Formats: sequence, C-alpha cells, structure tokens
Amino acid sequence: AEVARSGTVDRGGPAGFRLGEIAESASLCALFGVVAGGVREWRNTSGLVTEAFILREEEKIRDKYKGRSFATPKSKRMLRYHAAKEAHGLRYLRVVTSSTSWCATFGVISAAYFALHQGFGIARQRDDVWNAVASGTVSGGALGLLYPGTGGMKLRGSLVGALAGGLLSVPYGYAKILAGNLEAQEERERSSSDGDGGETAAPGGGQQPRSQDARTPEQPQGESDKGSKPGVWGKLMKKLGRA
Repeated sequence: AEVARSGTVDRGGPAGFRLGEIAESASLCALFGVVAGGVREWRNTSGLVTEAFILREEEKIRDKYKGRSFATPKSKRMLRYHAAKEAHGLRYLRVVTSSTSWCATFGVISAAYFALHQGFGIARQRDDVWNAVASGTVSGGALGLLYPGTGGMKLRGSLVGALAGGLLSVPYGYAKILAGNLEAQEERERSSSDGDGGETAAPGGGQQPRSQDARTPEQPQGESDKGSKPGVWGKLMKKLGRA
C-alpha cells in the first residue's frame, strides 16, 4: 500500500547506468522474441508440409536427375524421403530465421527502453513510475515513426505508439518500484541485524564486542558469493513466492 501511494523507490536517486540490469532485461525480452517468432512462423508455415508440396519436390528431383528412372521400390522410397526432407527443411529454415529476427528486434528495443528508463532516472535524480512512462512514450513514438506510409500516417503511428507505450509502461514502473522497495527493506533489515549482533552487554551496562568463541561458526569465505545477485524480476518473484 505504501508503494502504491508514494510511487517512489525508497533508495535515493540512481547513481548511474546499471548495465547488468539492462542486459538481463534485454536478454529476457530477446528470449521471448525467440519463442514468439518461432511459434508464429511455425503456424504460418503449416501448409508447407503437404502432399501437394511433396509431390512438387519429387518433380523437381526427377527433373534434376533425368537420367534416373526411379522405378524400383527402393528408389521411390528414397525419392519420397528427399522430397519430404526438402519440405521440412524449408519450414525449419523459416522458423529459425523468424526466431532470430524477432530475437534481435526484441533485444534491441528492450535494451533501448531500459537504457532510456535509467537515463531519465539519472537526469531527474528520482526512481519512480514516471521514468518508465517517459521511456515508454519515447520508445513507442520512435517505433511509430517506422510505420510504412505517408508522413501523416507516420505521425499518427508515432502518436498512437507514444500513447500505448506510456500506458503499457505503468505496470512495469510500479512492479520495479515494488521490487526496489523490497530490496531496500531487506538491506535495512540486514544492516540492523548486523549492527545488533556484533556487540553484547557488558557487566557495567556498556557494550563490548562478542568473543570469537561466543559467535556462531562463520560461513566459509566465498560461500555467499557463489550465486549472482538477482535482478528486478528475480527479487519480485522471490518476495511473492515467500508471501
């Protein structure tokens, strides 16, 4: 509730570009592009592997090897096999090409979006939902200019893209704020627990450091550094899983 009212991450202004976060987010979006592009092209090329297409491929093979009769059962089976292989190979090639294209497109667009998001945060010295809205508006407007057509159609596409990009960025902005506030809360709890656990009460009422024997066995050095620090979505999903 506090996050929704404030709309600001309780961590102070962003210090600079976080390239690791940009790379992680762009990689996830590129992975989505691979799946979406592959599924779309797989459905669009379902008509390639048909009996008619395989028969056409057989005719091409017969024309290519006119000196062969393909009259024996074995040669007919080989002819059928190679014709079907050509049909399936063409379909797989189109699916891979579409997946690669969508992967690159989603990766570049998302990297530009998240870089703009961090850039607005650095310029404003605030990490709130308006950074996401501004980056979505700019990205959507730039993509709308790529709409094919006349100047008026491009301008209309840019306006629609800017409006859609800004509106669609609102949920991401609030999700990022929630993840940032959760991270700040965990850091405060960790620092307070470290500060309280490092000292014990002395007989005179003062504080004295704990002895080495009274401490719990320390974690081997490098144990806590084995796993990489989770990103925005990892932190959010981890907190939601605990709830």
